[in-house]
Amino acid sequence: MVLLFFSCQKEEYQFQKEIIGHEINKNLGDVHPSILQSDWWKQQPDFEKEILKIELASEDNQITFEELQKRFTQALRNAEKDGMRASVCPGYPSPNPEGHVDLCTQADVDAIGALGCKKISGRLRIFDTLGVDPICDLTPLHNITKIGSALNIQAGSCLTSLDGLDNIKSIGKSGPFGFVGVNGPALTDIEALANVKKITGSINIIGCDNLVSFTNAFENITSIDSSYVPSSSFVSQYVLNIDNNASLVDISGFRNLTNIDRILYIRNNASLQNIDDLSALSGNLLFLIVNNNGSLENLDGLSGLTTLSGSIFLFDNPLLQNVDGLSGVTSVALNVFLQNNPLLSDCCGLYNLVCNDPPACSTSGIGNIFFSDGCQEVDIIAGGPCL
Repeated sequence: MVLLFFSCQKEEYQFQKEIIGHEINKNLGDVHPSILQSDWWKQQPDFEKEILKIELASEDNQITFEELQKRFTQALRNAEKDGMRASVCPGYPSPNPEGHVDLCTQADVDAIGALGCKKISGRLRIFDTLGVDPICDLTPLHNITKIGSALNIQAGSCLTSLDGLDNIKSIGKSGPFGFVGVNGPALTDIEALANVKKITGSINIIGCDNLVSFTNAFENITSIDSSYVPSSSFVSQYVLNIDNNASLVDISGFRNLTNIDRILYIRNNASLQNIDDLSALSGNLLFLIVNNNGSLENLDGLSGLTTLSGSIFLFDNPLLQNVDGLSGVTSVALNVFLQNNPLLSDCCGLYNLVCNDPPACSTSGIGNIFFSDGCQEVDIIAGGPCL
């Protein structure tokens, strides 16, 4: 085991952040140039591109645009088998050869709602263009029960609630993407997603500045993994991404979540003081990334984690006082980074990781640990496990 101890000087800290970024990119992979150069990619909204970068990443290989097109074709076949015609709804005001529905104005929402559409074979994108007819009301969509691919909501300053999406029960069964993306500066209520029972892909709650809590949304989701995917040729990376939600305090909608196949991101949430609502989470992760959460004091909600097939990244959390919640982790395949958490002085939560055969405390076989905080290996071993 190699231990590298850094000072907190600006130049060195920047270097550490570059190491972390490289580590993530190296193990997730980059989006293939053929996709980035395609007209399909160029037509995606910026918010959706950020999610798609995660969905398209792979630690094994880069998915080419040709391969992606094959997966879109397979998704249409899956939709047909599931009784979801690619035509979406007869009379829908714009052509949708792949079964997608894009709603950019309130008139669009009202028009698709008037058709009584129950199933959408492709993607449902609610993308407010911030024009003269903003999207303020989703209740006309109350008949929709199933979305074959992704649900992407990028709301403007008028939409405060997702009421109208209450009857959606499954998202992403047809593929190739099954992500849920929710973004909107005025959103205060996303509880309408409480009835969703199946999601193939990632859940992304991003940039909802006025969202304080969600207690029922996602309560029926127990696993973010591949168990709902009808074939293995899918892209989704099975991620929970809670990012840049300035007022978010309560995420108890995730209280029944027991498994995330790949990545847990908790980043840039200024008001989130604890993550106890993730206490049911157990098993294996690829990456745990907890970054720049201004009020987060501990990781107690992660006490069920035992192994990581990738790395742990804990950096820029100014009030993080301990990592006791990681006491159950005994194996990390790659690296552990603890960077710029100035109040972190007690790291007994890493004892069972650093010392895998107490009291001898041999650290062979464990990945690298990078410290720039008050925790050092000798102190962790001397202090023993958390009481």
